[in-house]
Amino acid sequence: RIKRLQNITGSFSEALTVQQVCDVTIKSTHQALNATYGTITMLNSERSELEIKCFSGYDPEYIKSTWKTIPLSLK
Repeated sequence: RIKRLQNITGSFSEALTVQQVCDVTIKSTHQALNATYGTITMLNSERSELEIKCFSGYDPEYIKSTWKTIPLSLK
C-alpha cells in the first residue's frame, strides 16, 4: 500500500497540467479499484455541464460522440 502511494505521489509531482493530473488520477484509481470503466468530469465555466476530462475503459469514439459533455439541466 505504501509503495502504491509513493508511486502515485511521484506521478503527481511530475504532472504539470490539469489534464496530466486527471490522467494520473484515473489511471491510479482504475488500478487500485480494479475497475473496468471510469471517468473524471469537471464543471464547465458556465456551470451548466460536466465535461469529461479523462476516461478509462471506454471506446474514445463513443465518449466523443455521446458523452463529451453531460448537461446538468433537465430541460
